[in-house]
Amino acid sequence: MSSNTVSRRAFVVGAAAAVASTLVVMKASASAPVSANSTVAARQRFFGADNVDPSTGEVDPSKTILSWFGVTNFAMAIAGNIVLLDAWVPRGAFSDYVPTGPAELAALAPSHILIGHGHFDHAADAAEIASLCGATIVGTDEHCNQIVQQAATELRTFPLDSDRSDFSLPNGVAVHTVRHLHSALRAPRGEHHEASRHRSF
Repeated sequence: MSSNTVSRRAFVVGAAAAVASTLVVMKASASAPVSANSTVAARQRFFGADNVDPSTGEVDPSKTILSWFGVTNFAMAIAGNIVLLDAWVPRGAFSDYVPTGPAELAALAPSHILIGHGHFDHAADAAEIASLCGATIVGTDEHCNQIVQQAATELRTFPLDSDRSDFSLPNGVAVHTVRHLHSALRAPRGEHHEASRHRSF
């Protein structure tokens, strides 16, 4: 997307994103309540200090910035909105590969967490992040229910139940969700897909 201001922006949530920007951050600190200071600091680390107002934490609304934090997980600033595309920080042998954690992702104060699919490496931290910052979980009914069951607090959800759904974020951002094939025997319209033999879970 262009960094120029436009009257309407759109993005599609579906298969893995094709672009990523490297997230270079220091090791995340222990969990703490989200505050204005932690939000400014987190946004400066993820989106660049030059793009974040140091007093308000607002990210430059003329830019779309993706910051990768593992697998297909991205923090995105778009037209001044902050959202997460998937929500899991790598663990185990890959700990500190991208040194951040659920508390720092919550400190970004995302309005929404958009779940591509419900496997652990895409959604396992969604409940904790949303519980800390109040973000709305967007996904299928199954994704939303699974994440709500994991949460320590009540969560806001926006279930998607069709092959294509549309909704809007502030500042003229249109979101178009598209069902995509992943670990299924049949594509959405029933046709066989050769790659579906290799199922993951």
